[in-house]
Amino acid sequence: MKISDVISMCISNLTRRKVRTLLTVIGVVVGTCAIMVMVSLGLGMQASQDAMLEQMGDLTVIQVYNHNNTSEELVLDDEAVAAMAALPGVDVATPFWQPWEINAQVVAGN
Repeated sequence: MKISDVISMCISNLTRRKVRTLLTVIGVVVGTCAIMVMVSLGLGMQASQDAMLEQMGDLTVIQVYNHNNTSEELVLDDEAVAAMAALPGVDVATPFWQPWEINAQVVAGN
């Protein structure tokens, strides 16, 4: 079978079943458009979220809390602050004390 025979057979089948051919073409077009719309929506939403996060600011601030249930008090001394400031990529390291932060536990029982 030559290539010209295959092409002529394809064309004759396409012209013989016009409705099936039309439905197939419509399905391919709709599917392709749906994929393009979904990818565009995903990229647009990602750009929108990135812009919103950039406007919030302070994305490089790391706060460390002592949330363990022991009575042991952790101390942040000047040596630890200096070691954190010496890390690559760190611009500023400062200790911050919040006196109103209270760790309490309430137990209800008989």
